[in-house]
Amino acid sequence: AEEPNDGYLFAPKPEKPVANAPAPKFAAHLKLLKLLLIEAKIKAAEKRPGPAEKNLLAAAGLMAQLSAQRSAPVFSSIVLQSCLLKAYPVLSDSLRNPSASPAYLGELAARLDKVRKNQDYMRSAMLEEGKYSVNPSLPV
Repeated sequence: AEEPNDGYLFAPKPEKPVANAPAPKFAAHLKLLKLLLIEAKIKAAEKRPGPAEKNLLAAAGLMAQLSAQRSAPVFSSIVLQSCLLKAYPVLSDSLRNPSASPAYLGELAARLDKVRKNQDYMRSAMLEEGKYSVNPSLPV
């Protein structure tokens, strides 16, 4: 979940965009996300917050990877929204836990912020365009 991602982690970058390019295969990743969430619930019920937090951070990292996906962006975005819906109840329970560690809360916030920034297509486009801009002092 923490591997660097150029936006083509789940499917290779096509030479030329074409309408019939195959969509990335997310079935195994969706199973992994479900397993991480189930295990986090079990660990939390067993009063083992450390391992539960580790699983939830991995789930958030996987969602950050999905949010950066550039192959089949509409399909990838739909898969990400499904993942966020599945993860939301478990993540919100962990945030309400008074014994949640500050390190966990900070890292979770950072990973979810990465998802949010990657989903902000206008911001991403402006940042990418800014690499080639003649006026880098414009706010992004």
